[in-house]
Amino acid sequence: MSGKVALACLALGLAVSSYGEARRIGFPSDVSLKSPGRWNRNSSGQLRCSFDEAEDALRFDVVFSPKVDKWMYPVFTLSHLETLNGAEAIEFEVKIIPVGPYLGARFANVMLTGFTEFPLPKPNEWLKVRVDLSGKKLSDAKDFGLGWNPNNLECAILFRGIRFVGSPIARDIVPALGTNAPGTVVFSGQGIVVFCTTHLAGLEYTLWDWRDRALQSGAWPDGGDLVLKDLPIGYYRISTRHPGETQLRDFTFAVIPNPEGRKRPTSSFFGIDSAHSWLAKASDFSCPWYNGDGFKLLADLLGWSGIVHVRYRLGWTEVNPLPKELEYGRYLRNAQLLRSHGLLTTGMFHDAPGWTDKLKSLPGNLVALYEFCKDIASTFKSETDAWEFWNEQDIAFAPEPSWDYMAAMKAAYLGFKAGNPGVIAAPGAVCSGVNTQYHENMYQNDAAKYADIVNYHIYNSPAAYAGPLKELREFQKRHGIPGRALWITEAGCTLEGNAKGEGINPTFKAHTKEQEMLQAEFYVKSQIAMQMEGVARNYYFVFSPYNEGEGHKDWGCMRRDGSVKPIYSSISTMTSQVVDGQLLGRVALGQGISAYLYSLPDGTDTLVYWQESYVDSKPDPKQPVVKLTLSLPDGKYAETDMMGGVSEVVSRDGKAIVDATRYPSYLRGVKGISVSEVARPAGRVEGYRPREDEDLTVILRIDMDSDDLVVTGMKSSTDLQKSSGRVRVHAWNLDSRSKVGHLEVRGGELVGMPASLTLKPWDVTSFEAVFVPKPDPGEYDVPFQLTGVFEGKTTSKLAFTIKCLGIFLKNCVQEDLDLARPEAWKRNDSAATCNVAFDQEENALRFDVDWGDMRVDKWFYPEHVLDLPKKDLADAIALQFDVKTAQN
Repeated sequence: MSGKVALACLALGLAVSSYGEARRIGFPSDVSLKSPGRWNRNSSGQLRCSFDEAEDALRFDVVFSPKVDKWMYPVFTLSHLETLNGAEAIEFEVKIIPVGPYLGARFANVMLTGFTEFPLPKPNEWLKVRVDLSGKKLSDAKDFGLGWNPNNLECAILFRGIRFVGSPIARDIVPALGTNAPGTVVFSGQGIVVFCTTHLAGLEYTLWDWRDRALQSGAWPDGGDLVLKDLPIGYYRISTRHPGETQLRDFTFAVIPNPEGRKRPTSSFFGIDSAHSWLAKASDFSCPWYNGDGFKLLADLLGWSGIVHVRYRLGWTEVNPLPKELEYGRYLRNAQLLRSHGLLTTGMFHDAPGWTDKLKSLPGNLVALYEFCKDIASTFKSETDAWEFWNEQDIAFAPEPSWDYMAAMKAAYLGFKAGNPGVIAAPGAVCSGVNTQYHENMYQNDAAKYADIVNYHIYNSPAAYAGPLKELREFQKRHGIPGRALWITEAGCTLEGNAKGEGINPTFKAHTKEQEMLQAEFYVKSQIAMQMEGVARNYYFVFSPYNEGEGHKDWGCMRRDGSVKPIYSSISTMTSQVVDGQLLGRVALGQGISAYLYSLPDGTDTLVYWQESYVDSKPDPKQPVVKLTLSLPDGKYAETDMMGGVSEVVSRDGKAIVDATRYPSYLRGVKGISVSEVARPAGRVEGYRPREDEDLTVILRIDMDSDDLVVTGMKSSTDLQKSSGRVRVHAWNLDSRSKVGHLEVRGGELVGMPASLTLKPWDVTSFEAVFVPKPDPGEYDVPFQLTGVFEGKTTSKLAFTIKCLGIFLKNCVQEDLDLARPEAWKRNDSAATCNVAFDQEENALRFDVDWGDMRVDKWFYPEHVLDLPKKDLADAIALQFDVKTAQN
């Protein structure tokens, strides 16, 4: 016998309130205008807003970098009950306080549907100002700003008595439901107040839970707010209807556990990619809270969610545009903001400023790279526990060959460790496959000696994780690092396909309700699938609102109106249940059911279970709910659904019955359950300890003459077009000591290589040479390797394969194929149109291909039909041709 008793009744505590009469629309009040929290920082410098009680004034202090265009225009954003429509003028008093001699200002402006200049007082004196607004169209104004363009590097400007003159008129505003709860998230026990931005006669509402069960419905309070109290933890939706033609969008919100006391073990598996400083700017999404401060909104939401680690992106070019100009700005402020919310960041950058002698995208100046990595590791020491060097370098993020990437990665690693010896140094994640030539070549160039973890990106379905993750384990074993921790620094959901809904921004498609639910389901299942395979840490991609594929692929856990999707509740629930748990393994509960057991530090176990679905690469369940019988000691157990809702499960006579749906549930405190498949243990963060006869501070790099040597093989090998090739070799010494030594080459001879090299501290020694290959008899691939021995210590390897194409072709009999006739080719592509013609000017066959739609899987593989049996490829060894392409 068993029973199931609800711990909370969803209908209890729901209330509506009109607050008496309908509240009046008006100009922003004096109290609001004096509140620093209502003003958004908007400046090219570091701006601080405060209230000066002695002056009874709003005060803005700003500090600028020396070469920046100096401006500051803090912005006040209107609430739904505030308007500027009907304002004839704005009046205020202004005072400026320079630091040092006053250098004047270019101008000062009211920023409201354009810029209107106003006069400035003498330093340290008050001036009354009135700015006429009568000619401005303010019916749809959403905000305004006050500010100036000072010439001083450091100064303050004060405003008091700010008021709008005129008769307020309701502004033109799109009808919508909203809330003052940031991100539409409230804590358990708080309740939520929902308002409508405009009065709509006959407006009715229905409150739904995440399973689409109606909880309450009725007429919207006339002129007031809908107040919902004592809602259990969960995810909710409000739908509305009214007699008007245009209906409102549904409104959703999350009720989550109070984040006070959330556990955040730094060893936790759970992380997320927020791209905080890149994707939370004012232009990225609407943020009607914190006066538009999207950075603060993201920090709050991430902190409340229970996530421990945040992947954090930085732009080197932006913060360090010139050699002596380094200003971290919002990147450091946001990292500090995240840390204040209990979050640790994993830093990453994948660009370089032009002054670093860029190759294509990678920096060529390894001393500059070392110094930058040292500085960021030191500056962000308290906020960041790990740094990645680059991102997906095996594809377009780094056009250079893999050995050039490795030279840069070595310098970055040394810099990270110099700036913070305890920081975790990660290689850039590869994403195109585990056993690619590129990935192999990274480790042939001693990547294992310059990293503490292994890094990978994966976008498969959870059921398909096992294949590549097994390959990674074998890869690690092959390269001597079987116990090293594996991090997945990007993993996102692609199962829902392109977004099918319309968002608030017509440029970007949005998930439908069904797609959002699939994303929430995917999150839990994907995290467990990775932990089963021994992944030590994962960063879900991506938290912020973000679209790719010309706006059709929706990745984010948030919408562009700043609200959270159901996945947010899914994340919050999972971290509240197992953030500090250890996955023991899989539990066999029958066909079509997946179940997993976690062990928690308090000595209890938690069972996670669900019906398998499309997300598990299985057909969706035929039955929405399946009853599972569990053998459990008699007693009461707390069952938590995917969105955090809690019910009580009672076990009697050693049996308990629970409901299994496609959406995972958690049963806490279970006993006597064993696993049928043990989870693989996660690896350790472990760096390499150089031998006494090794010197990892000397880094070798090579430039090749493009007429002689062409990079091929997924940027991991070269074709030697002739019998020899011109090169330029660089030996970087990232150390404070001078060194004398020599280089040793395998696979051939470097004609012109000096017998001895002297390396100055923090400098590069370069020379030109000609590489003459020495392939084994009958072979044309040469494993090139260059190492150095300085002061009796061996450097890391510079290694790649050189394919002796020129020598190979000399030993071949060449036979021309009749390929120039368009009719000799058979179309084989995914394009909308493909035209084939002979181009007389180029003396070449020309294919003009147009796919029409960027969303199409684009491929083009025309087939030449051989004239058999006259022409065949039975003894062919290679196909040689010239190719040229132009793309738009």
